[in-house]
Amino acid sequence: MRGTKLPGQGFICAYCGFVNHGGGATRLRDHLGAIVGEVKQCNSVPRAVRDAIKALQKSTMEKKREKEQRKLRLERDLL
Repeated sequence: MRGTKLPGQGFICAYCGFVNHGGGATRLRDHLGAIVGEVKQCNSVPRAVRDAIKALQKSTMEKKREKEQRKLRLERDLL
């Protein structure tokens, strides 16, 4: 990811210069990937970077969902 960490919390986006004084790597990822949430999206980030971040986010969410489903099945089987 392309950004500069600020002292304490926060970052400066290397693509658009956006300064966020709260958050860290997660908010930078959301900013660059145009993921809806706490920060505005970066309009200057290359599409390849944005697509890679979105794909990573999707993969992470799928793994989290699968883990939750396994947990629920295990609990159901134990009862």
